[in-house]
Amino acid sequence: MFRYNSLRIDGNNNIVLQDVDGQTVSLTFDTFINKLTEEKDKRIADLEKLISRTESLSSLELEKAGSQLQLAIREKDMLKDSVTKLLQDFNGKNLTDTSTYYKEAFTFFTNGEIQSALTALDNRNIKEDLDEILREEQLAKAKMEKINLAKKRLASELLFKAQLLAIEKKVEASKKTYEEAIDIYKDFDSVSRYALFLHFLNEYPSAEKQFLDLLRMDLTEKEKFLTLNELGLIETSQNNFNSAISFLKESLKIAEGVENPEDLARSYLHLGNVYMKTQEFDLGLDAYQMAEKNYLLQLDSSSAQVSKIPLARTKLNIGWAYLEKALFREAEKYYTESIRLYDAVLREDSSAAGEFANALSNIGQFYDAIEQYDKAIDMLSLSVKFLRQLASENRYTYEFELANALNKLGIVYQHKSYYPDAIRNYKEALEIAERFENALPMVYKPNVADFYNNLALLYEQLGAFEESEKNYLASISRKRALLAKDRSVYLSTLALSLGNLAVVYERMKKPKEAIEYSIAALNIYEELEKKNSFFVADMARLYRNIGVIFEGMQNYDTAANYHRLALGKYLAVKTDLPEAFDGEVSEVRQSLAVALLNSGHWEEGIKELVAANRLLYALYQAVPEKYYLGYALSLINIAKAAVSYQTATTEQIKDNCAESRSILEQFQHLGNPLSASFLESIIEIETAIE
Repeated sequence: MFRYNSLRIDGNNNIVLQDVDGQTVSLTFDTFINKLTEEKDKRIADLEKLISRTESLSSLELEKAGSQLQLAIREKDMLKDSVTKLLQDFNGKNLTDTSTYYKEAFTFFTNGEIQSALTALDNRNIKEDLDEILREEQLAKAKMEKINLAKKRLASELLFKAQLLAIEKKVEASKKTYEEAIDIYKDFDSVSRYALFLHFLNEYPSAEKQFLDLLRMDLTEKEKFLTLNELGLIETSQNNFNSAISFLKESLKIAEGVENPEDLARSYLHLGNVYMKTQEFDLGLDAYQMAEKNYLLQLDSSSAQVSKIPLARTKLNIGWAYLEKALFREAEKYYTESIRLYDAVLREDSSAAGEFANALSNIGQFYDAIEQYDKAIDMLSLSVKFLRQLASENRYTYEFELANALNKLGIVYQHKSYYPDAIRNYKEALEIAERFENALPMVYKPNVADFYNNLALLYEQLGAFEESEKNYLASISRKRALLAKDRSVYLSTLALSLGNLAVVYERMKKPKEAIEYSIAALNIYEELEKKNSFFVADMARLYRNIGVIFEGMQNYDTAANYHRLALGKYLAVKTDLPEAFDGEVSEVRQSLAVALLNSGHWEEGIKELVAANRLLYALYQAVPEKYYLGYALSLINIAKAAVSYQTATTEQIKDNCAESRSILEQFQHLGNPLSASFLESIIEIETAIE
């Protein structure tokens, strides 16, 4: 019955089967896959045909058919993925020493007959064979090597069966079969395969247990390295960052001992990712740079063709680290190098499309940070387009990446004052992300919390304070739940939302709640600042917000003191890129000026107004859509002060009002509701000087 002894995948991605006589047969990858997906393809075609007859279907029938079609497509994708992984496992494997059952099952598999393959394996009575093996084991230790080989063969059959069951989506049966295989012959291969399968199922605690069990076995250095790396990834997936760092540092020691640049680079890259998640950006950058150094060393020293994707990914991450440190020039250099590498790889390997889409998303985020919004929108829109296509083919791999790209695109639209587009992208991102959160709460809750925070911030900007409050509370409730996992990681993001909600309460005329949330946020930032100077800018924003709250309570001296604290913090962090915080500094100076004027310190107040106006004029000239409101308000505030303290002529005041009105009318199409209140202020000033 059995025909083939081996399978390999050649350089053209063809599948080459060798029979027992040494003859080979070559099939294209798609031809082989199509054998196994024929039933799924027919089902998809039938459903598509049914859906096309919309006039003959009720809405309920149409919805049911649509759901069935999505399920069929998803099942086909999962089948293709599983078969692909199984083929990779068989690549180069010789079946000469396997049993007749195994060979028969393999032949059925190559013919696309999975159920027949399972039946062939079921014909083997595992229990009887195992009993016989155990009896032999008791007879003589001299036969131990032969017995172990026989046990390994049985386990190998079961591992094969487990993989076939997984392809058939018989998950529990597959898990049970893996466990049978491990019970029979427990080695690195059997346990690691099961652990990786559990990781694939996102059953992180169970996968972790299997990998920890491996560490107690007698492993080679390479096997131990791989195990520690996988544990680091699993801990990162569960947001257990301290444990992840510990495992990855252990893997680094092994890689350093054997002087393997590829393994070193991999560990450094994973370690950098963890540090970035914990906002330890200097450590993250150091780790990424070590990964780059080792990937370059691997490329230089290897005679074989080595993929450049890991190097491109590393350069992208270095750009990310520089971005988080507000070193934008260095970031641009590495982002540019990364995209060039990805572009070169894509010309030869289309499978890199997913990583390329992610790179575009991150580069769009970079352009947003340096306020080149049109470029940011172009990059992120292209990323969304790529990811929509990829998600339509493989939802589970790419749909959450799509949500992240949509969220980033929403941020850019918000910065550019395109508010309807921003809301639409935020809501679509949340809709996708919450589906993942429902399935794996602790894994996806951080992202959902951030998405809610972003939407709340937009509603706050639009003056829709009740909607803003609702979304901030949704974000805060998730962040508080996350503190139990790792307090050091989630404190900063909780403080951010607490501070933002305090501002909303101030604008809703709820001073008690505003002060309560402000103090809670301030306590967190004071704790964090002792460990990481990165939080200085966040403290500055919070000081300013507290100042605004006291302004609303007409306690202007206290308000001015908090605004001075904010200004001092901002000026302290303006080092690497002087213009990075000019927008926020101008806002603080305006707030400080208002507090000073209201507390009777009009000379100092006017001085701050003029300083803010100069900053805002330069920002308005550079990015009109973002700073038109701030610049218009600065003109209005100077005009108001001039009326009250007679520091300018009537003509100068009129000129300020005219310029402010012209700016607001020019950008009226953006629909910001604050424009109307600013125009009312202009009318009040003009009435006062008539």
